[in-house]
Amino acid sequence: MAIRIKFTKMQSLGNDFVALDLVSQNMKLNEKLITRLANRQFGIGCDQVLTLEPPRNAKADFLYRVYNANGQEVGQCGNGARCIARLAKDNHLLFRQTCLLETQNNLMQVDFLDAHRIQVNMPAPRFASADIPTSLPSAGPQGHLLPFDKENRRAFLVSIGNPHCIFFVPSLQQSNFARIAEQLQKDTALFPQGVNVSFAKVNAKNNISMQTYERGVGLTLACGSAACAAVVAGISNKELGSTVRVDFNHGNLTVHWPGGDQPIQLIGTAISTFRGYFVLNSVEPAY
Repeated sequence: MAIRIKFTKMQSLGNDFVALDLVSQNMKLNEKLITRLANRQFGIGCDQVLTLEPPRNAKADFLYRVYNANGQEVGQCGNGARCIARLAKDNHLLFRQTCLLETQNNLMQVDFLDAHRIQVNMPAPRFASADIPTSLPSAGPQGHLLPFDKENRRAFLVSIGNPHCIFFVPSLQQSNFARIAEQLQKDTALFPQGVNVSFAKVNAKNNISMQTYERGVGLTLACGSAACAAVVAGISNKELGSTVRVDFNHGNLTVHWPGGDQPIQLIGTAISTFRGYFVLNSVEPAY
């Protein structure tokens, strides 16, 4: 029997998602289906599949789940949080200017600032090895020397509810970034759950440019949690102020962090690009 499942294709700065409203419709996801939906040749195509579901936590408005293109569930996604909150509003499930999303690790508050800008309160950064996680000792803002092609370069490790490795570089016009990122992402001895690897260039105290290679995705056009991680690293290293514009190839995000155990505020857009449906059959064909 065939079942039609509605989806919404969404994006923020080109970081794109297949968003599923599982409050209004019922289905079960599995790794094979997620990878098929995310496939840009045989599916819809996206960096992540997002689901909006009834909450398990009584304090939350919705449960928000994130699956990378390889089918693996991850803790959270900042750009995705704005998009899933926009989906709740567009589908007439949310009638306030704020909502509380339950994630794998915590609760995230999302606020609609105006017609275009949405703010997400991301979790406070964590530097401890067990929180990232990594087999390296906890280092805080001083970072670690990690392999950077044919040399070692200082990297900053931080968890924003998911693991990040940040390199500050003089230029983003380097051809070896993918090789460096893949080497670190495959090193399960260092990063047992993988790691998001970013390269950031400081332009001013209030502005950086960056590129991110997400675990389970590869090069992505933008990443909200990576933007937060890079700003936290720069603030901790006294290179950045508390509010920073983060430039990606197709737009920018604003990150504000007052320091300490305070949450990180991430501000940006969330855009629905198109809606449609895919068909679930009782026997799914291989592709």
